[in-house]
Amino acid sequence: MRHRVIASVIAAAGLSLSVAPVCYAASGWYLLLPPQSKYNPNAPVSDGYQVFVNASLPQWDQDSAYDTAEACQTRLSSMTDEALGMASRASASYATARKAHKDGRDLELMRKNLAWSDAYVTRATYSRCIKSDDPRLSQ
Repeated sequence: MRHRVIASVIAAAGLSLSVAPVCYAASGWYLLLPPQSKYNPNAPVSDGYQVFVNASLPQWDQDSAYDTAEACQTRLSSMTDEALGMASRASASYATARKAHKDGRDLELMRKNLAWSDAYVTRATYSRCIKSDDPRLSQ
């Protein structure tokens, strides 16, 4: 009864009522990535960002949402490949810059990019496809 009253009020106000998001949220899939820290420029480059793989799921970041587990897994696979490619390029750029004895802001930006890329590989590796109604999301 209450839902009909709410729907009537919404309709009377000239607004549309879409039930798709409710159905989607009840049966969709989320691609979640573990959270990461802010950048620490004083840490070794591989530890510039910490990735918290043991954080509870409500603390994880949602990359995207999907209708099916298969679509979520496909994105997860491509994200992992993307992360590995980015890290490889960032590592090569940083190594080249260091060999050329670059210094200052450019080298620091490359170092930060390498640290972010390394963290992204870790995040992609530990990412999960989780059903949107999984009770762990509300713990």
